[in-house]
Amino acid sequence: MRHVLMLVFALVLVSSPLVPNTQIATPVSQYDAAELVAIKPELRDEVAAALPFGMTEYQIHLTYSKTDASAGFDMNGNVRARITNTTTDPLIELPFRLYANTPEQPEAMRIQSLRVDDADSNWTLSVDNSVAMVPLSQGLEPGEQVTVEIEFAFTVPVDDQSRYGIFNHSSTNDTTVMAHWYPVLAGRDPVTGWMLKPVSKFGDPVFTDAGMYDVTILSPGETTFITSGVETNRVLHADGWVEITYNAKPSRDFVIVESGNLEPVMAEHEGTAITSWHMPNHQPAGEAVAGWTADSLSVFNPLLGEYPWVQLQVVEANVYGAAAVELPQMFIMGSSFYGTSNLDELPGFFEFTVAHEAVHMWFYSLVGNNQYDDAFIDEGLTNYLSGDVYFRQLHGNSVGNIAHQQFLYAPFLRMIDANTDVIVDFPTDDFPNGGSYSSAVYTKAPLGFHAIHQAMGDDAFFAGLRDYVEAFRFRVATPANLEAALQAHAETDIRDIWSHWFERREGGLDIRGAQSVCIA
Repeated sequence: MRHVLMLVFALVLVSSPLVPNTQIATPVSQYDAAELVAIKPELRDEVAAALPFGMTEYQIHLTYSKTDASAGFDMNGNVRARITNTTTDPLIELPFRLYANTPEQPEAMRIQSLRVDDADSNWTLSVDNSVAMVPLSQGLEPGEQVTVEIEFAFTVPVDDQSRYGIFNHSSTNDTTVMAHWYPVLAGRDPVTGWMLKPVSKFGDPVFTDAGMYDVTILSPGETTFITSGVETNRVLHADGWVEITYNAKPSRDFVIVESGNLEPVMAEHEGTAITSWHMPNHQPAGEAVAGWTADSLSVFNPLLGEYPWVQLQVVEANVYGAAAVELPQMFIMGSSFYGTSNLDELPGFFEFTVAHEAVHMWFYSLVGNNQYDDAFIDEGLTNYLSGDVYFRQLHGNSVGNIAHQQFLYAPFLRMIDANTDVIVDFPTDDFPNGGSYSSAVYTKAPLGFHAIHQAMGDDAFFAGLRDYVEAFRFRVATPANLEAALQAHAETDIRDIWSHWFERREGGLDIRGAQSVCIA
């Protein structure tokens, strides 16, 4: 029998874009603050009260072993997900995403068995085997819970350059990066519902809701794992195998990196332990990355609201088709950066990229959005804050103006000169190619947020962003939510600025104005 939550809850009609996108609300927190050990101690009560009702609870067991480097590494796991129907309608099926499966690798992940409330169940695969639809024979009413248990196997490819290298073992540095390595409940867009599109070609491959994670890794011997969440227990078995348990409550995903070569540089900022992992011959760059990450927290904690987790890790690894990749409480920096000797360049692209990924800890990890449909509200805002505000706050307006010109305006000017202006607010894989997608979210969108910032002024702009973060932390937001949060603090209507930059193809009108701002 399904367990029905014995809570008094109210059906909430979302009447304002500033209302968080959870259809069912409960008047008291259902979460025990003492269990949130990945959150700073002084923030646990606040975070427990702020968490959305009915977050999916994941208990995952992984047997981690590497046996055949030439053919990829075969591993096995078990995920037990307790899921609450947080919608206002009954559910007759639940979609799980197998994001490891793509058209090129449709069997990278395989479901071996599946049970619903301890009864064997079938499932249906679709969308290049990346969606596993699980029927619910009894249906799931609003507020009810169901437990889905999946035994699965997967193969980590070796030296694979797809998906940015975040599901891959690199033989050149003996480092394994495992994002999207387990079946996860599909992300739910607050407007369109379950996100069941094919794995993205141009943008971020994974869209998930934040969940509550307990993860246990069993490995044959002492192994260095870098993960989301924090280690809570370690057991050495008589046969030499080691069992490590991690708590990631809450987290938007659970990511594992394993390497016998990486070395740490430690830093700290306001209760967050920062670890910069680097290859042995890259210590100067590793130290610089630790410092830049701490600088990012020093800039954005006051502007956006405090980063709530006790740790933030930066990992050097091989990245393909991107400079770096954001993950929950972690980001991967491309190894190609680390051989540079020009670490004092100001403003430098290496530092800009570190700041960009650090800002993603707010806009992606903390506040989610559907990257398949609305990528510009995390990528565009993040690129603006890292390519302008970060340098301006740390080093003054002179350096900030140079950074703005170099990282934001110059690429925009090249886009206009090439007659490749785009509409920004557009689904990621509906762009004709990866270049036009990048132009939209990394080039034009940041200047749109700059224009809004200029119209509102510092106090109003950052007050709007802080409200946005507070209202939608651990949730999924939409463009309308972000616009409404900013508009609530603006003295003038920002609708035309928003529409001009994000919804229309009028970039050529802004060349002179953008240039005069960035060299002021």
